[in-house]
Amino acid sequence: MNAKILSARLSIWSDDGASSSPLWDDNGGAPDGNLWILPEGTIEGGKTVEGYLVTGYTGAVMTLRKATREFCGFSSRREAYCLDREVAEEICNAENT
Repeated sequence: MNAKILSARLSIWSDDGASSSPLWDDNGGAPDGNLWILPEGTIEGGKTVEGYLVTGYTGAVMTLRKATREFCGFSSRREAYCLDREVAEEICNAENT
């Protein structure tokens, strides 16, 4: 695979009501991970933060036993968003294996 890590401005929400928006749909279900993160400006609200976009996301990290859940991944969009560089690297490495 060709997963890559890019710096990104992101918006993070609490899970209270966030999941009701169709923007959170990932193949008919909720996105992977336990955070609610989208690129800044996608929808109104949320707290703007600096973070990382991992392109080429397919969900491979979900098969790793020690995989962190501190991200928001959309296999349908081939993108994952996270706040921590180490998490981005873990996702990218899983995708490129």
